[in-house]
Amino acid sequence: MGQREKSTRQRVIQYLGVDTGEEGNEKLIPPAHKMEEIERAVPVGKLALYYDAAQYIDLRKALEKHCPSQSFPVLALVMNQVCNRLSLEKAAAWVNNTPLAEWEGYKQQTLTRVDLDNGLSQLCFVKNGIKSGVGLAIQRTMAERCQKLDSESRKHLFYDVTKITYFGNGCSYSEKGYTLSQRGKWTIGVGFVISGEHGFPVRCGAIPGSKNDTLTMEDMLAALESWGYRGIPMIVDRGMLSTRNIKIARKKGFHIIGCCPETRSEVFSELSYWNDEDVSTWENAVKRSSEGMVYVKGRKGTLYGQSGLIVVVSNPTQKAMEKANRDMMIKELSETTDKNRVNELKGVISSVIVKQRGRRGFRVDDNLVQQEEFIDGRFLMFCTDQRISAKNVFTIYFQRDEIEKAFRCLKGVLSLGPIRYQRPERIDAYLTIVFLAYLLRTIVKFRLKNANIDMSVDLAVDELKNLTLVEYSYKGKVRGKLTRATKKQELLMNAMGVDKFIHGAYNR
Repeated sequence: MGQREKSTRQRVIQYLGVDTGEEGNEKLIPPAHKMEEIERAVPVGKLALYYDAAQYIDLRKALEKHCPSQSFPVLALVMNQVCNRLSLEKAAAWVNNTPLAEWEGYKQQTLTRVDLDNGLSQLCFVKNGIKSGVGLAIQRTMAERCQKLDSESRKHLFYDVTKITYFGNGCSYSEKGYTLSQRGKWTIGVGFVISGEHGFPVRCGAIPGSKNDTLTMEDMLAALESWGYRGIPMIVDRGMLSTRNIKIARKKGFHIIGCCPETRSEVFSELSYWNDEDVSTWENAVKRSSEGMVYVKGRKGTLYGQSGLIVVVSNPTQKAMEKANRDMMIKELSETTDKNRVNELKGVISSVIVKQRGRRGFRVDDNLVQQEEFIDGRFLMFCTDQRISAKNVFTIYFQRDEIEKAFRCLKGVLSLGPIRYQRPERIDAYLTIVFLAYLLRTIVKFRLKNANIDMSVDLAVDELKNLTLVEYSYKGKVRGKLTRATKKQELLMNAMGVDKFIHGAYNR
C-alpha cells in the first residue's frame, strides 16, 4: 500500500465575517448579532408585500371608520384570505405567529377564533329585521380611494356574474343552478364590478343562484347609481345584452357596451348590412391585442329599441376558417351513408339544411349557404353612447378579459368557493373580505406597473415569500433579524415600499 496522503482540518473558533473593503481588499468584521437560541422563524415576505399594499390604500383608516371595534380582526381576515386561506381557528394561530399585531400596534396579546368570528359579524348583521351595510360601506370607501389612482375608473366599468357551488345546509341565496354545468347543484351567484384601466374592484355582492345573469343588472346598477356612478359605459357579457337591460341602464344613467347574441332577426340583419368591400378596407383595420387583425365599421342606428352605435367586426382569418369547415361538412354529408354521421352533420350545419321529399328527406340550400358565407367571420357589437368611435367600442369591450381574469383569481388563489356559510349576512361579510383581498392584489399589480417592473403579482409574491423573520435570544432578551435578502429581493422591496417598515422594525 502506498503512503497515505496527509489531509488538513480546519476548526472555526469564532466566525468574524468577511467584508470587501475599498480596492477589493477583504477585511474581517464582527457579526452584528450573537445568537444563543432561536425562538422562532416566520416567513414574512408575502405578508409584508400585501400589508404594505394595505397601507398604500389606507385600508386601516377605512376599517376604523366603519368597524372601529373590529378593525384589526377584519384586517387579519383579509391578510389570511390573500396569504393563506386558512380556517378561522388556524388563521388566528397564524396571525399570532406573525408580526402583524406589532406592525398595527394591536395591544391585545393574542387573537382568537372568536375575535375573527366577531370581525365577520361586524361586517354584516341583521338587527330588528334590517340588514346592516358595513361591508358595502367599506367597499364603497375603497372604490372611491381607487378612483384617485385610476384616471380611467369612471370612463368605463366591467360587470359579470359567476356561480359558486354551495355546500351549506340552507340559505336564501342558494338555489338550484340552471346552466348545464350547475344544473341540479345548489349554487350562489356573485356579481362583480371592476374599474377600467387597472381593474380595481368597485363592488362585490351575492345573487340568488338560479337568477339568470340578464336579470341581475338592475339591482347592481341601482346600487352603483346610489354611489354616484352615472353616465358611465358598463361593459357586459354577451348574455346580458337585452332590450330590458339596455332600457334599465339608460333609465339609471348608464351606457351599455356589449356583443350581440345572434338570436334576433335584427342582429342578423345588421350583420348583413355591409358588403365585404365596405367593411374590409385599410381605414377599418384594427390590430388585435393578442395577434392578427380585424376590420371594424360602425354606424348610428337603432337596436334593442334604443338608438346607439352599431358596430360590425369582421375577422378575415375566422371567415376563411368558417367557410372551409362548412364546405368540408357539406361535402362529407353528400358522400357519407353512415346514418349516425348524417344526423350529426345535419345538427352542426342545420342553418343551411331544408326538408325535401325523397330518399334522404333533406337537401343543402345554396341560397342559405350564400347567406352564411356573407356573414362568416363577423359579429355585431352595440354601444348606446354614440360619442364613442367604432374602433374604441371594439377595443374597450375586449378589455373585459380583465374581469375574466378577476374571476379566475377569485376562484383560484383567493379561494372564493366553495361556500359553506349558513346565513346570508355571513356570506355578504365573507364577500367583502374577498373583495378587500382582491383589492390588495390589484394594488400590488398597480405599483409593479408604476415601478416599471415587468413581473406579475404571483411572481413578486414568489420572489419575496422566503424572506423570514428570525427571533432569537441573547443575554436574556429576544431580538429579531430579517434573513439576508438577495439583490433582486432588495430591489423589489425598495420599489414596492416594503423595506420602509420591515427593515426598520427588525434590523435592530
